[in-house]
Amino acid sequence: MIITAQKPLDEILDFLSPYGSILIAGCDGCTQPPRGLREAETLAQLLELGGKLRGKNFTLTATTLPKQCDSYLTLTALQSQIQGIEAVLSLACGLGVQTITQVLPDCPAYPSQNTLFMGSGRTILSKKDVLPAETACWP
Repeated sequence: MIITAQKPLDEILDFLSPYGSILIAGCDGCTQPPRGLREAETLAQLLELGGKLRGKNFTLTATTLPKQCDSYLTLTALQSQIQGIEAVLSLACGLGVQTITQVLPDCPAYPSQNTLFMGSGRTILSKKDVLPAETACWP
């Protein structure tokens, strides 16, 4: 199980501000709480309102993928949706964001989540093990 928490909306708006057309990609994989299509659509509405308060009109499209950490599934799902998109905002853990940047190297991808925990009931990974997938700063 991977536990994530949404980054503050102002932080997300800061790194999306240079772009006009953004794809918000949910993940139906293993994150808890779920970050699928409904959450992507909700975040799109919040970003639209937040953008308007900043004088920015985003063109936002919401989608979801079965597992963003799977290169084949991610490339297959996003390839047909990326036309005209300037950036991707991922609702996955850090592995999903890394996968998007690998399969779509010409399209910037940004995390909307901070990965807080990666492990299982009996095994807890250390900071050193989690760091490659981390999108949050360690305290």
